[in-house]
Amino acid sequence: MCPVCGLMYVKSGGGSHLCTLCRQKKYAFERARAVFCYNDEIGKLIHSLKFSGKKTGLRTMAVLAQNSSLADLSSPDIIVPVPLHPLKLKSRGFNQSLLLAKVFFPDQKAKISHCLVRSRHTRPQTGLKGDERRKNVVGAFLVREPERVQGKKICLVDDVFTTGTTVNECAKTLKKAGAASVEVATLAMVVKQ
Repeated sequence: MCPVCGLMYVKSGGGSHLCTLCRQKKYAFERARAVFCYNDEIGKLIHSLKFSGKKTGLRTMAVLAQNSSLADLSSPDIIVPVPLHPLKLKSRGFNQSLLLAKVFFPDQKAKISHCLVRSRHTRPQTGLKGDERRKNVVGAFLVREPERVQGKKICLVDDVFTTGTTVNECAKTLKKAGAASVEVATLAMVVKQ
């Protein structure tokens, strides 16, 4: 797998090495890992959680997360779920990233912080191409009480790593506020053939 973004290679190239994207661009986060490669079944599970509020799979996710590549991540000082805009949170009723943070780090719930907020309503990233995704989230986040993140190791939690655009923008925002490092934990990663 790529040591930075965690992309799992379809064919082994003789060990871990940077993927093409990580050789071409520098992410603001140090490392990203996912529990699963995204597929139709994982997609259904995520959609049933996000859009139907079905939380029955969370216990299974917790067990599977403990034996996944998330073990490669450092022990964080702060765990930050990717925030939803208040309007989206009100309509959905919960933040799936917060639920995942609790699942991924069951013994560290006290470290979960809502210091990162979505300050601008954005379109859903689904269906947008790379450049559209970047433009959509630029400036969409801010850190409330920056002194809380200064010098801290942060683990950012989201549901799906598709291109890394959202988590990268979050990591940039956290680093500008003084975070020492940012790693990313997601439920699934999209693997392109």
